[in-house]
Amino acid sequence: MPIYASTFTSGLEPLVKECFPRLLRGSQIYDIYNGLIVYRFEGKPEQLARPGIFANTYLVLARQNSPTFRSMVLQAGKAEPIYMSRVRAGQSFRVRFQRNGRLEHVDPALHAQAEQLISRRARLRVDRENPDWEFWYIIRSENIGLYCMLVNRREQTERDLPRGALRPELARCMCVYAGVGPRDTVLDPFAGHGSIPMQLFAMHRGIRVLAGDIDEAAVRKLRRALAEHVQRGAAQLERWDARHMNALPDNSIDRVITDPPWGVYDAERYPDIAAFYLDALTEIARVLRPGGTLVMLSAAKSELMRAARQVGLLPEGRLDIFVNGKKAALMRFRKPKARREQF
Repeated sequence: MPIYASTFTSGLEPLVKECFPRLLRGSQIYDIYNGLIVYRFEGKPEQLARPGIFANTYLVLARQNSPTFRSMVLQAGKAEPIYMSRVRAGQSFRVRFQRNGRLEHVDPALHAQAEQLISRRARLRVDRENPDWEFWYIIRSENIGLYCMLVNRREQTERDLPRGALRPELARCMCVYAGVGPRDTVLDPFAGHGSIPMQLFAMHRGIRVLAGDIDEAAVRKLRRALAEHVQRGAAQLERWDARHMNALPDNSIDRVITDPPWGVYDAERYPDIAAFYLDALTEIARVLRPGGTLVMLSAAKSELMRAARQVGLLPEGRLDIFVNGKKAALMRFRKPKARREQF
């Protein structure tokens, strides 16, 4: 059975371990590391993109403990070329070397040796700029090495995304963490560029999404992106201040999933993030149904926890992660079903 390795946002290991078997049926987890899961899967390669929670996915060709790049290249020369069925003679490729998450330049002779292993076996041509395929030698901090072939890459990198936009795979993880069901009504009060609403519809076409933002231009752009869902009545997009969502009835929302301003890295614009969160969570608690769930991403963790306590939301989980190199937390809360439930 083929072995694959997929990368995800560091800190989400508990979530990935819990949800992965049901997101990719027939998979078997082999190992899970910081931001990486190694697993067996015998299904069709196109199914590997189905979970939606990964950045990149690789076909593992060889694995080594206590590796060096030189020892890995030597091992690659002896490994069975299981990638042969996926490539066509004449296609292009490049070889990349990565240590602890960073690309690394190696001795040119070693790089050329690694390229020759592939070009001779598969009759592929080297293209270091824009190849059809990529082969990676990865050395991780856990002292393991993976020689692998990239088979699925993230849709967009940080360079491709608008400033402040969530990566699609992180937005999908937030939706999974919230436990979104196929018929839920879901709210994103700080929709911004729309990463969360887009992932919600990618997961469940039958859900209803309400989303808004204080930025009129962002709302117009999101209306265009979700025009199909707006036309069929599945999406409602509004310009609003999330602290005053007067158009939404009390107890009308099953899940709230959102990425609000953090304040920590934008103190001039949000000088009192604690008060801002208290006002926003007061509205969120009002519109959530009893038993409903809030999942929020923020770097202002103590301010968010304090505001949740003040409005009566119960903490259910927290995952500390890094977003674009900045410390943040994915926090989950629940609105009590009965008054006797307390923080």
